Amino acid sequence: MPEQETNLNARQVDLDELLSTSDFICLHVPLTQETTGLIGKEEFEKMKPTTIMINTARGPVVTTDALIEALQNNQILAAGLDVTDPEPLPPDHPLYQLPNCFITPHIGSATVNTRRVMAGIAIRNLKAGIQGKPLPYCVNPEVYNLF
Repeated sequence: MPEQETNLNARQVDLDELLSTSDFICLHVPLTQETTGLIGKEEFEKMKPTTIMINTARGPVVTTDALIEALQNNQILAAGLDVTDPEPLPPDHPLYQLPNCFITPHIGSATVNTRRVMAGIAIRNLKAGIQGKPLPYCVNPEVYNLF
């Protein structure tokens, strides 16, 4: 890792240091057992009051009640959410009432180029499926071991 740190002019740190020193925390992780609830009450308490947290990963990566509390108590400055838990949020959800919470309707990938690539992936998967071949972009390839 020292070579990567030099090339990127960056330093790898543990999560506690990252949370306590970052101005922006952008979440880009898959939803797994390890990442569910990755950011909760304890993690918000470690953040600076000027931190802006952005979640474009999956809603359950952040504990919603802890996020609401952190925003209401000014533990963090603001949150930007492209994903929520639950999704979609009910119309009367408290996150909508917070002036320091910005919510988009899960459109982080909504660019022409990204949608074009996504369409190509869907077409390649469809063709392979029709031909009885394994899907080239299968999200759960373990299913092939079931047969």
